[in-house]
Amino acid sequence: MVAPPPSSLLEAPSAGTPLAAEALIEEARRRQRRRRVRVGLVLGLALVLLGSLLVVTGRGRTHAGTGSVSGRSRPAGVFAHPTGVVLIFGNGLSLDLDHRRAARRPLYGQRAGDQPWDIVPSGNSLVVGWGQVWATPLAGGRPRSLGPVVFFVPAAERGAVWLIDYPGGRIGLGTPTIREVSVTGTLLRRAVGPPPSAGVPVVGVPGGIAFDTRHGLALWDASTRTFRRRLGHAAAFVGDAAGGRVAWCEGLCTSLHVTDVTGPDRVFASPQPRWVVEPESLRVSPDGRYVAVLTTRPGIESSGQLGTLDVVDVRTGHVDVVRRGLSAWSELAWADRGDELYFVADAARGMKLGEFGARTGRSALATVPIEHNAEQFVVLDRAEATTFLVRARGSARTCQAQPVGVGASTRACGFSF
Repeated sequence: MVAPPPSSLLEAPSAGTPLAAEALIEEARRRQRRRRVRVGLVLGLALVLLGSLLVVTGRGRTHAGTGSVSGRSRPAGVFAHPTGVVLIFGNGLSLDLDHRRAARRPLYGQRAGDQPWDIVPSGNSLVVGWGQVWATPLAGGRPRSLGPVVFFVPAAERGAVWLIDYPGGRIGLGTPTIREVSVTGTLLRRAVGPPPSAGVPVVGVPGGIAFDTRHGLALWDASTRTFRRRLGHAAAFVGDAAGGRVAWCEGLCTSLHVTDVTGPDRVFASPQPRWVVEPESLRVSPDGRYVAVLTTRPGIESSGQLGTLDVVDVRTGHVDVVRRGLSAWSELAWADRGDELYFVADAARGMKLGEFGARTGRSALATVPIEHNAEQFVVLDRAEATTFLVRARGSARTCQAQPVGVGASTRACGFSF
């Protein structure tokens, strides 16, 4: 990911900001520095002591997968079986997996930076951007500006997002105004949020937003403008929410929390003994039953850090080990049908694409010859994504990514791979 300019929305606040707020904001910045070297979490002795306390919650089956598809036996699609989906990345790259077609189309709002969410599906639109947030209809038509704000987070309500606006233009500079708007631009709710020292909003839950705080998870209610529930004690790192559940970890992230917004908090030890959860990787299936998570070795991390992809069945506690030796900076996303997980990782020559069926246990992995950093992406049924695909007229070399920016570029190109 391109590093944000000095005026990035995530830049540290001025010296006049309260120390508590500065500490919390720095924790949020560390959480959002995807694919970068991060500071080690604890001293070696503490890791050994805490590692000895870990208990494995499930011994899932390991899936060998199909390996890379290449040579004479290569099927028509990326995988040996049809998927019916298209992957769309925040930088405008679209991949039709079954027809091996790709397109590059700049998206309104596309802009370099370390915003928490690059691209999210919401109702009948894709939402992209920070500073200026745009909703692009899946069926085509003119994208709609949702407003100039610092950043947005997904809402639990269909066809809506939360817009977070700090008066100083960056996270932590003043008390934020929080608005829930539909992808058509209709204002649904508006409230003055909690002071910046109280936490950082990460993802929507029914009727409100889940916050990272210095002392655990906090669920903010938009109607009462208060935190209706708090869990945990150490610094919280919220990853995702769906199906009325929030996936997060706290402190050293040696365990995974899956919290029902109005029910119990389930705690799962790290699926891999003595490894820690990568909170940025957490993805909850649309129905809330499964949580996909990357675990990796604790300590100072590097750009080449490897980890293991696991899927936890929240209902039964069963853990499937989907893939070992995967980049710890891989990106994950569920299809709308709720039990098909897709993942993307950088490769030496191109990118690795993977699929896992949570109900069937089927796993597949392929290497695609497209140079592309692992970026956040969404999974759409092919019928929904036709406007993002164009006729293949060139190659991956001639069809390059367009310059990013807030503006409304419609230039697109396509190629086969």
